[in-house]
Amino acid sequence: MINALYLEIGRGHPFYLDGVLEALARRCEPFARHDITEISRGITKAGWKLVNKAYHLGARGGLTSCLYNQLRQRGTSDDYGLMKRILARDIRAFSHATAGRYIVSHPLIISMISPEREVYYMHGEIAAPSEAASSRATRIFVPLDATKASFAKSGVESSKVIVTGLCIEHFLVEQAGESYEKRCARLSGQEALTGAFFSSGAEPPPHIRKLLRALMSLKQTGHSAIVFCRKGGRFERKIKTGLGIEPIGASSLLSESDRNSQMTGIRAYSFTTRDEENRLTGRFFEQFDYMVAPSHERTNWALGLGLPTFILYPLIGPYAPLNCRFLLDSGAALELRDDLSAESLGEFISVRHNREVLLKMAESNFGKHKIDGFSAVADYIAGLEKTAK
Repeated sequence: MINALYLEIGRGHPFYLDGVLEALARRCEPFARHDITEISRGITKAGWKLVNKAYHLGARGGLTSCLYNQLRQRGTSDDYGLMKRILARDIRAFSHATAGRYIVSHPLIISMISPEREVYYMHGEIAAPSEAASSRATRIFVPLDATKASFAKSGVESSKVIVTGLCIEHFLVEQAGESYEKRCARLSGQEALTGAFFSSGAEPPPHIRKLLRALMSLKQTGHSAIVFCRKGGRFERKIKTGLGIEPIGASSLLSESDRNSQMTGIRAYSFTTRDEENRLTGRFFEQFDYMVAPSHERTNWALGLGLPTFILYPLIGPYAPLNCRFLLDSGAALELRDDLSAESLGEFISVRHNREVLLKMAESNFGKHKIDGFSAVADYIAGLEKTAK
């Protein structure tokens, strides 16, 4: 049995494990899903709630973010202080009593699992700061050779790191070629373009402010946008008050007959779960001409799907700066560093030369990397299962 152990903080880490489980389910491979807060109790459960609170406070930027980042960057995921021993108590007991292999969503959990269990770490992120390194992991799955090299610099044995290809949702991989061709045709033409707008899970105020100003810029210049926001979150509230738009809930998705209609203007959709967000993304992805988002897990889209990206600043946390640098070096992204650049987005896109720049960004990486990383991880794990049988 494969035991998937989740730390539900943010979107990125649990999102990558979601993709692996979806691929295992398509292969009818057995697995069990566990949330660490559900197997923790008492002071341990309270400690994990404190970690979650620290994440949201740290992702807001400013002084709080600086302090949070210093806390995260102290050593590697193998370092074991008092706080980590408290957090590990029930996880260690659970894994000691529950047989099978373990695959985890976050490096913090790796050394908390009982030593007699094999533990795999699903690291779908391109960036690999030192805090992600763990000598305890049996295998670490990474998207690119560059990611593997980063783990090597942090002292992880090369044989433990498996390169899988970019970790992109299966439903996006299936439509990758068709969506790319349609996008390039629009970027080469004269019609108004459509941007996809995303915030991070913590919805930092500086990001929300830039997103709103960029959306207003598009509205004024006649371009379209599809906005994705968490129901009840800061971004949704600002869309309502700042743009006067009432987001449509995921349960009210457009009918299949409306899917390919090229509606104009600013459209907003709200979600409550990652599954709902994925369904929304899949329904509208072929309409995306570019994306405005932090340099987090959707960095994979920019590199693998030919989706030009505008990166939101500030770059919060240890992963975002490394992802940002990789995107810029690959020619797949531009930066929205300040409010002025956000307010000029509509004008930028309206200029013929800049549309050609976006086209080159789309062409720069499409087909360059494997994009079926989730399937590769599932194949690897399924192979181990068959060998065990």
